[in-house]
This record gives sequence, structure tokens and C-alpha cells, in this order.
Amino acid sequence: MTPTELQQLSLPDLIRHGLECLDQIRTDGRYRVDDSVYHEAKSVKDKKSGEITQMPTRVCWAGAIIALTLGADPTASLGPFDFPEHEGRLRFLNWAKAGFIVEAFECLNQTTPHQNRTIRTDPEGWRADMMALADELERDESLSPFFQGRTPHASSRREWTAPVEVLRKEQEALKAAEADNVPWHPSLGAPAPKG
Repeated sequence: MTPTELQQLSLPDLIRHGLECLDQIRTDGRYRVDDSVYHEAKSVKDKKSGEITQMPTRVCWAGAIIALTLGADPTASLGPFDFPEHEGRLRFLNWAKAGFIVEAFECLNQTTPHQNRTIRTDPEGWRADMMALADELERDESLSPFFQGRTPHASSRREWTAPVEVLRKEQEALKAAEADNVPWHPSLGAPAPKG
């Protein structure tokens, strides 16, 4: 996934993508999961030899996205503020991971009817709670279509697509309008009849 594609993810798919990144991080020896930091590199200098050893970079849920999707250097210490175009979404994940849903939406300059909640702390329970949150947000009719995942900017997994029959009718109407030299746009419905 590219950084541009990341910006286009709905919130439910952002949550799911973050979980996928976290799964990958757990098997990558360059990283260690640590919820107290975003993306913190650490190196240790041997007192005798002077040799510097890079320790595994500590990352949280949002930090996993910083590492894998935003392509951060494992030897760099970074946070959401280092990625201004993604800052709100990374901060959203940071608050949501602890159950602070109201504060998470505030990072996106949004209000929400969802309440803060208790999130389980064991890894399997936490993951299940985050998947449940993604599912809940996907069903939420009060969310704007973008955050819910119902626009052309939604992720490829849940991409908005018009039924083929609708597209075919629009193309036929457009051709007919062009043949009659009548301006037409799909939002206008069928072209006005002649006469």
C-alpha cells in the first residue's frame, strides 16, 4: 500500500490495515511492539569496543503503519507530526487503541455518537476489540460516507462500485445525448426528450 492509498482508506479499513501492519511487525526482527512510543529507534554503544549496535525499533499500532506503509527508516525516531498529511489518522489510531473513541474522532476534527469504552489488554482480546470497532464504524450511518467507506475513495477491499447495469445505462444516455447535441450528466438523469 502506498501513502496515497493510505489517505484514501475509510476508518474501518484503516483499523484493519493497521492490524495487518502490526502482524507483520511482530515477525520482523528490526522491530518490537511497544505501545508507549510511536516509532522510536535506539542504538547502544559498546563501552569497550566503541561499536554501535542498532536495537530493534519500538513501534506502536500507528508506528507499525509509519514503518511499513509510510516507509520510515528503522533507525529514525518518528511520530505522527513527521507525517502531516497522515497525522490525524495516526493519532486516531493512537487514541482508539486505548478505547478513547471520542478523542480519536477529535483528531480528525469530527464528533461521534460512539462512546469511550474499555478495551481488553491481552493481544487476542485487544485485536478482537479493534476488529469489532472497525465493524461498528462500517455499519454506522451517522458517519460521513468517507469515514464509513462508501465513496470512490474507499479502500480497494470495500471499494464503491456502481452496478454494471447502471454504468451501461449512463453510457447509453450519454451517447444518445451527444448524438442529439444535448448536454447531459449522470446526475441529471435521462436527457430531456426532444420537442
